[in-house]
Order: sequence, then C-alpha cells, then structure tokens
Amino acid sequence: MSNKQIPVALLVLFAAACSGARQYELRGTPLAPASDAKVVANIDQNRNVTKLDIESKNMSPPDRIMPGATTYLVWVRKNDEVPWQRLGALDLDDDGRTGNAQLTVSESSFDMVVSAEKSSAVQAPSGKSIFEQRIQKE
Repeated sequence: MSNKQIPVALLVLFAAACSGARQYELRGTPLAPASDAKVVANIDQNRNVTKLDIESKNMSPPDRIMPGATTYLVWVRKNDEVPWQRLGALDLDDDGRTGNAQLTVSESSFDMVVSAEKSSAVQAPSGKSIFEQRIQKE
C-alpha cells in the first residue's frame, strides 16, 4: 500500500465504523411459510437513521392472509414498550406475489414486521404478519 493510499484506507475504515449495511434473509411466518424477503439495512449510527431496501417474493396475495386485505404494510418500533409506527407499504407486483420498498427509519436498532392490511391508513398492525425481524447496528 502506498503512502497515498493510507489516508483513503483510513477514511474507509472510519466510515465503516460509523455506519454500515446489514443484510437479512427473511423467511415467512407460519401464515406465509413460502414467502422470502431480502432486507438491506444501511445504518447511519451518527445520525441514528436506517435506510431499508426490502425485496420480497413468493408471497401470498394479501387477501389470502386476511380477508379484505389489499396491501402489505411495514411497521417498526424501537422496542416492545413503544407502539408500532407505520413506515410504508410494499409496492406489489405479480398479483401481490412480489413486493419492494425503500423506506427510512429514525432508529439504528428496531423491530420490523410486514403485515397484511385492509388499508394503507390503518393505525396499528393487524397481527397478520408475514415477516418479522429485529434490525440492529451490531
């Protein structure tokens, strides 16, 4: 490594210590055991913000998980002592069998669930979750 490369290498190591991407391979809950999702969580610890990139496939359409459901919503909460916060909806394709979302969370460690819902305006998760995951910085 040349002397010119050392400062760049130190900068890369410093950036990696401050933030980082974590990848999660999710399997569906018993309500949707064939469902799969890949979640990339880009965590910025300095700003306490996480950008989520969610790609799901092999899902059952929402109305098969819960009668009348039309969408899958992503919910987060820091821990089980605080209420769930609606983060956004998966953009569904292929008759609801694939879905994607790019969302931002004001936390660096949190619980996440994806649930079937009758509307994107509901105030709390239905309990009909197809994915559940703890996202954390370390």
